[in-house]
Amino acid sequence: MHARVCEAFDAFGINPCLPRQCLEGAYNCYVDRVNASVTALPVMEVPFEYCRVDPGPVPEPVGRILLDLHHYCDERSCRAKQRGQQGITYDAASNPVPECRVPEERIALVVDRVVAADIALQMAKHALRTEQAEASAEMIAATAEVASARRERDALFLYGLPDDGTVPASMVRAFGMSLREVRRLVPVCVPASHRRECATGGR
Repeated sequence: MHARVCEAFDAFGINPCLPRQCLEGAYNCYVDRVNASVTALPVMEVPFEYCRVDPGPVPEPVGRILLDLHHYCDERSCRAKQRGQQGITYDAASNPVPECRVPEERIALVVDRVVAADIALQMAKHALRTEQAEASAEMIAATAEVASARRERDALFLYGLPDDGTVPASMVRAFGMSLREVRRLVPVCVPASHRRECATGGR
């Protein structure tokens, strides 16, 4: 399953953003958790399905895929359809992805903090299950750090978004965000499948 998921990520240019460090086996716990959440999803989500997620300039074959996925969307409000049209007309260079307002070094720091907090939380949960001394205090501290780290990352992500209401896929990857998190932070992100259902009356 993990290999198939990685292939799917590669096919759509998504970086799974696995942790950069392994502390006492916590890395394996993290991977198991990621695999479990991916397995639980009924359909693999990809940024291309979302109207406001900007995949950036795309080649002609990908442009045709985007136009097919977003067939029922209004091109004026669907960035994915705009990119698809640019891809098939070889006009992608005329509209580059807006530059993120958050420096890469700052993004790397906040992502590292989130990953480290996730690992510390997994270790605290393990200590709590094995009834180690001070486990409750460690669990409380680890939970607070996870919440704080994610709030910082979310705030920076929102600050870095362009003013046109789109969400660059490059930013989603850089911040290590899941599409579920993006939808929570940016409610205007709507999958093309939803628009298709609306256009066809759910048929």
